[in-house]
Amino acid sequence: MNLKQIEKFWKLITEDDLEFYEEFIIHLPDEAQKKFFEEVQDFMSDFPVWCGRIDLLKDRMYRKLLRRIKLYTEGYGW
Repeated sequence: MNLKQIEKFWKLITEDDLEFYEEFIIHLPDEAQKKFFEEVQDFMSDFPVWCGRIDLLKDRMYRKLLRRIKLYTEGYGW
């Protein structure tokens, strides 16, 4: 692997679920997203308000709120 591939690999395994969603899952068709969520049931488990609504995840503002809630619940504040 070259340096760029190694950096991409480490970014992939160290990012949180929401970053992974934005990088890879959001671009899939709705049916493929539903299948992914069914197969990987603990996906987004770090986000306390995750309610299984794929349509909400497509909203950039909703994802921003999820990040803030996660930071707050982890004790980092706003």
